[in-house]
Amino acid sequence: GTLGAMRRRVGPGHTEREPREVRYEWQLELRSSPEQLWPLVADTNRFDRDAGTPAVEQLRQRGKELTNARVAARQRVYGFTLEYEQEPFEWCRPTWFSVTRRYSRGPLAKLAIHAQFERTPANGTRCRYEVRATPRNVLGRLAIPLQIGLVYQRTFRETFRRYDEMVQAGTDWRSTAAGQPKLVPGWRDRVEQVITRLGTNDLTDRFVELLADGDDLVVSRLRPYAIADLWGAPRSRVLELFLRATRDGLLAFRWDVLCPSCGGAKATVEHLIDLPDDVHCDTCNIDYSSNFERSVELTFRVTPAVRTVPTDEYCIGAPMATPHVVAQVRLDPDQAATVDAVVSPGRYRVRAQNRPGARLFGVDPSAPAARFDVAIDSQRWDDDEPLIAPGSPIRLHNCSGAELLVMVDRTPWRDDAVTAAEVIARQEFRDLFAAEALRPEQRISVGSMTVVFTDLRSSTELYRRVGDAVAFGHVLDHFDVLRAAIVRNGGSVVKTIGDAVMAVFTRPVLAVEALLEAQEQVGSIRPAGQPLSLKAGVHHGPCIAVTLNGRLDYFGTTVNLAARLESQAGGGSLVLSDEVRNDPEVAERLQDDPSIECTASTVSLKGFDAPVTVHRLSRSSRPDASWEPTPGRGACAAI
Repeated sequence: GTLGAMRRRVGPGHTEREPREVRYEWQLELRSSPEQLWPLVADTNRFDRDAGTPAVEQLRQRGKELTNARVAARQRVYGFTLEYEQEPFEWCRPTWFSVTRRYSRGPLAKLAIHAQFERTPANGTRCRYEVRATPRNVLGRLAIPLQIGLVYQRTFRETFRRYDEMVQAGTDWRSTAAGQPKLVPGWRDRVEQVITRLGTNDLTDRFVELLADGDDLVVSRLRPYAIADLWGAPRSRVLELFLRATRDGLLAFRWDVLCPSCGGAKATVEHLIDLPDDVHCDTCNIDYSSNFERSVELTFRVTPAVRTVPTDEYCIGAPMATPHVVAQVRLDPDQAATVDAVVSPGRYRVRAQNRPGARLFGVDPSAPAARFDVAIDSQRWDDDEPLIAPGSPIRLHNCSGAELLVMVDRTPWRDDAVTAAEVIARQEFRDLFAAEALRPEQRISVGSMTVVFTDLRSSTELYRRVGDAVAFGHVLDHFDVLRAAIVRNGGSVVKTIGDAVMAVFTRPVLAVEALLEAQEQVGSIRPAGQPLSLKAGVHHGPCIAVTLNGRLDYFGTTVNLAARLESQAGGGSLVLSDEVRNDPEVAERLQDDPSIECTASTVSLKGFDAPVTVHRLSRSSRPDASWEPTPGRGACAAI
C-alpha cells in the first residue's frame, strides 16, 4: 500500500493536518472472464463472508432521513463497535463497483473500496482492488496496516483465487457450501423417508445434494425457478418438488414482499395470513402495498430438521442484490457519467431513485453504434423508445438540481420469480396447503387471471332419467376428467358449485386447451346411451384474492363476467370473452385447429349495463352447437 497526506485550511493563516489516508492496491491475474466472475465477486455479502469479515447489523437512524439508498449499520471487530453510514453502491456490470463508508464510531473515519475487472487478451480478468482508509485516532493508524494491509489482503486474494478456481472447474457455487454445513443428527434418515414417498429420480437426487451441500446463503432462500434453470429441469417439476418437500417438513415457505423499485425483500413471513398490507423500503424510502402479481414472491428455506443455517448479513446493498440493475451511479447536480454495461439484446430503462417514470430504450444488434444521451430533470422523461447497439455508451446527465441515484435495469426483471399469484393458482398448492389463507379482511390484487366456470348441460334431467345414485357417479366421473385436464394444463380448481366448477389459470390459452380436452373426454361418458355435455365460460382480467370459508378464493368483475359467460354456452361449447379470444396464443391455437368453429355475437348479461361481445367455440361435428341460451340460465348465473 501507499500512504498519502492531505492538508486542510481551517482559518486565515492556519493549517491543520488531517489523519493520513492509507491506500492499498492489489492486482491479480485470473483465468475466468469478468462475466463469469461477476455473480460471485459482485455479491459482496457472500464475498465478505467468505473473506472472513464480521457480520453487520443495519440500524435505523432516529431523526435523520437517509436518501438515495444510503444505509446506517453497525459492526463489531475484535471487540470494538464500528458504526457507519454507507453511501450507495455504484457499479457497471461486469467491469467495476465501488462503495464508501463514513464512520461515526470506532477507530476509522472513512473507508472506500473500488474493484475494477479488465478483460485480458486470453479472455481472463485483470482484477484491481483498491482500498482507501482514513483513521480516526491512534488506534486506527495501528489497526489499518494490520487488518487491511495484512489480514484482508491475504483473505481477499485467497477468495478471488478460490472463485476463479471454482469457475474454471465448473463448480456451481450455489450447490457448494463455503464451509462445513451444520447438518443436524438424523437428517439423512428424515430426508430419505420423504424421498421414498416422493420417488427417487434425477431431481430428488440433486435436491438431496442441495440440502446437504448447498451454500448457506442459497438454502436460506431457495428460488425454485432459478434452481430449475441451473439444473436444466422443467420449472414446474422443481416447483412441485419444493411444494411437496415443504409439506413433508424439509423446506418451509418464505413469502417475500419485494420493493417495486429496488427488488429487495423488505418483509418476509412464513404464512399468507401474516402478509402485511403495507410495507416500507428503507433503501428507497417508499411505502408500497402487497401485490400478489408483482411484489410477493414465494421462496423456500431449509428447515432445522435438516440443517442449521446462520442468518447473519455481511454487506448491505451489494450489486448482486439487484441483479436486474446493470449499472447504478450517484450523480451530483449537473454531474454526468457514462456507462456501457448494456450488452444483451432486450428492453431496458433508465430511472432515478424516488422519481416517477423512466426512460425506456431497446438494445438490438441491428441498431447503429452511437452514444445514447439521457438528460434527467425534475419534470419529465422523454417518451420515445430508441434502439441502441449492444455495448453503446450511455451518458447519464443529472439536470435536476438535486443529487440523484440513477439506475439502468432490465424490464421485465422477475422472469425467474414464483409469484404468489402464480402459485396460488396451481392445483398442487391448493391441495397440499389448504390452510394457507389470507386474513378474513384482507383483499390483495393478483393481477390478471383467466377465470373459468363450467357446468353440465341438462344435469337435472340426467338425475331424473337414470336415478340419483347412478347420475351422481357420472357427475363424479366428470369432475375427475375436468380436474385432470385443468391440472395437466397448469390451472387449479377453486371450488365446485353443485355440478359446476370454478377454475383459474395464469394464461388464457391454458384454459382453452384444458376445456377442449375435457369436453372431448366428458363426451365419452354415456349414461343410458346419452353422452354428457360440458359447457363453459372463460374470461381474463384483474382479480383480487380473498379468504372465503377458510380457503383462498377470487372475486371481482372478471369472476362475475366469467360466470355470466357460462350461462351463454350450449352443451359442448365454450364461450370466450373478447379478452380471451383476442389473446395471441389463443388466436394461434384456434387457427391451427380447423375443426373448431367460432361464432361472435353481442349479448346482454345480468349485472352489466353495456352489451358484451362473446365468441362461442364448438366442434364442427357437434349437433347442438347452434343451441341458444335462455337468459339467466346456468348453475352460476346468480353469482
